[in-house]
Amino acid sequence: MKQKINIREGYSLHFLIHAFFVMVAGILLFKLNILLAIGVIIIGIMLLLVKTGLEISCQKKYAFAYRSIFGFRVGRKNSLKTYDQVRLKRVSSSTEMQSRGPANVIKTKVFLIQLMNDDSSVNLYEFGKYKQAQQVFNILVNQLSYKGIDEEAELRAFGEWVK
Repeated sequence: MKQKINIREGYSLHFLIHAFFVMVAGILLFKLNILLAIGVIIIGIMLLLVKTGLEISCQKKYAFAYRSIFGFRVGRKNSLKTYDQVRLKRVSSSTEMQSRGPANVIKTKVFLIQLMNDDSSVNLYEFGKYKQAQQVFNILVNQLSYKGIDEEAELRAFGEWVK
């Protein structure tokens, strides 16, 4: 059993809009102060380089959901000691944006890892890819002996059965 398992999700788009506005502000600052403008644009680029991931320690029984830039990690640590069940489920949402032209519908799909016990539940992490969520699910079930409910696998199996 590995001591720490790190699932890297890759570059995050959480700060995309923030980075855009920071870089636009940097471009506008060129008229006032070139050095300040370059610094602001560099900050905007750094916002685009933020990576996300989840680190699981099987020995110490914690999970650390983080965002990192240049190796510096910031995030939240969840204890795995108080939970005995894990659920993997798909969460879909759609947003309709109205304008003068035709309406635009933005659909998103994430795979949520949820830790549970008899009294409570906590959302551990949202993955954009099912394969990564399934990897975390399997670690929690096989290495930490959690009771597992993979709702996405059940839905996919049902879809194959219906065909």
